[in-house]
Amino acid sequence: MKPRFFALARCVSWCVLLYAGAVLAQTGTGEPAQQAAREQAREQEYRRIAQERAALVQQRLAAEKACYQRFAVNDCLAAVRADDRQAQTRLRLQEQALHDEEREEKTAARLRSVQDKQQQAQERAAEPVPPPRQPSVSAQERSERATQAQERAAQQRQHVQDKAAAQAERAADAPAREAQARKAYEDKQQQAQERREQRARQRAADAAAGVQPAPGLPAPGQP
Repeated sequence: MKPRFFALARCVSWCVLLYAGAVLAQTGTGEPAQQAAREQAREQEYRRIAQERAALVQQRLAAEKACYQRFAVNDCLAAVRADDRQAQTRLRLQEQALHDEEREEKTAARLRSVQDKQQQAQERAAEPVPPPRQPSVSAQERSERATQAQERAAQQRQHVQDKAAAQAERAADAPAREAQARKAYEDKQQQAQERREQRARQRAADAAAGVQPAPGLPAPGQP
């Protein structure tokens, strides 16, 4: 019943996003309002994923507890945890899709900002140099000032271009760094899960063989 409830909640969240985008497109409220609607829909999805993840933890704990009442404890635990890993993977993929969407929007916004600054710098550089107010300024001095202004404008354009290239390079490397960090995290979680499963199998084997747990350790079947 709960998986169908969360699926329905996810569908409602995306429907809200699509409806908000359609309304904003018809009313012409502009890109800022559309961005706000997308961010609100993403927040709803993040909350829905967090709620479903918490519910999965409770379901897994209850199912594991029930497994210790059965004859084939290990097979039952393996099936429960396989289902839990599949559900957790589905949630991680959904969450990663939201992260990717948010990262793409931020990258596009940064690139637009850099392009706007470049355009403004080019417009400023293209503006004619105002004539000198001092009638005593010689033609040579005016020429030198114009040359210096052109050099400063060229330096400014080069600075903006270098900064834009550096930002674009960092943005291009961001997905690889995030993917590496995510892989390390998933490997760590998998290793921890395997250690927990190994301890559970050992406890079950000890219980089947009549071996009493050491003092201070939980008995088989206790969380």
